[in-house]
Amino acid sequence: NFGKKNFAGTCGKYRQRDVILHCCGGGFFAHTIATDLPYLLDWSSSTGAVVICPEYALLPENHFPVALNQITGIYSALANGDTRERLGFEVNRICLTGESVGGNLAAALCVKLAMHHIGARLDENDSNGLNGLEMSKTHSKSGKSGKERMPDAIMLSC
Repeated sequence: NFGKKNFAGTCGKYRQRDVILHCCGGGFFAHTIATDLPYLLDWSSSTGAVVICPEYALLPENHFPVALNQITGIYSALANGDTRERLGFEVNRICLTGESVGGNLAAALCVKLAMHHIGARLDENDSNGLNGLEMSKTHSKSGKSGKERMPDAIMLSC
């Protein structure tokens, strides 16, 4: 439940904030955030959540799985608490959203996290991972490794 809330609480010296991690569309050729802004601002206003819209690698300079690995890195940093000092808050809950190609990336991220969570193992001889898909263990700044947590909510649109 992402009800109206300015802050989720406190954790140590940082306030906790809910985050909406939004992957915008654009056919992997552009980032079309302008059309998403009205509803992202409404969601942020009504929930008190911080909206993060990362830019990811685009075609033709970059190919699969570069954008997915970038989104995974951002999600992992938020989920593991590695962004506390940079953002000035502790991430409480994460709502993953995506529109068009961004929905594709968000869904692929969930599949990747689920594969990692259930202990999917890569072939020992494949040094680049599954076609370059990075499936490494998560490590937080505290040095602890662990399994990725799944998003607290997911909303995808075409």
